[in-house]
Amino acid sequence: MATKKTKITKAELKSLREAATQLKEIEQQLLSMVGAEQDLAVMKGEAYGKFVSSRKLYTELSQSLEKRYGTVTIDMNTGAISESNDNKGNT
Repeated sequence: MATKKTKITKAELKSLREAATQLKEIEQQLLSMVGAEQDLAVMKGEAYGKFVSSRKLYTELSQSLEKRYGTVTIDMNTGAISESNDNKGNT
């Protein structure tokens, strides 16, 4: 089987080079996006770890306060601490 050689014009060659350059740019953009996505996944994992840790601390604090003062409510939004009327009075 003989291969047939095809001549291309300078304009076609220029067009191919421009397309190759565009493909390289797109490849770099995709690699950058993948890197950013991985960074976001790591940040999400770290944030979840901090959330779990803070929930654990909240639970421990709540239990400690409940042992000391009776039923205690901590508002997670404001940080306000309130106790019920069944105060055990261990102050």
